[in-house]
Amino acid sequence: LGAGGSGAAQLGERLFAKAGVAVDARHLLFDDAVRALAGRRIDAMLWSGGVPTPKLADLTRTTPIALLPLDSVVPALRAAYGPVYDQVQVPDGAYRGVGALGTIGVANLLVCSPALPDDVAAAVVRLLVERATALVPAEAVGTQFLDVRTLIGTQPVPLQPGAAAAYRALHG
Repeated sequence: LGAGGSGAAQLGERLFAKAGVAVDARHLLFDDAVRALAGRRIDAMLWSGGVPTPKLADLTRTTPIALLPLDSVVPALRAAYGPVYDQVQVPDGAYRGVGALGTIGVANLLVCSPALPDDVAAAVVRLLVERATALVPAEAVGTQFLDVRTLIGTQPVPLQPGAAAAYRALHG
């Protein structure tokens, strides 16, 4: 389920509880889990990360994998934990031999000190919005987003005031 205390571990515990699935879970670091999956020492692994994740893409060159659709559990997760989970799609071909399917999306937040000057936060926002195509690799388009909806979707964490002002200036 990911390293103990990690976001992946927390998601896994919540996911299996809401799905009503009992698992014999081990907490492994990502690289260790990939090696254990390749060596057939574990049956499955849960990770939270960008798609395609390079080490998993590399694994598919030697080891067939399957991804399980998880999006049906999102409504129960949102009901219990709020809007921190989204239904997202893994595109067809993101991993060798794996078709498109729905899964769970979790936002990654750029967290700053409350003392960060508004003009610095605004400059970061402008960079993210104006250079989004350069910041998201072509193979990740559709699974990693730098658009207005996803950039301002930080609930329950409030946007820094300078960042909020920059979004308003850029998009009304």
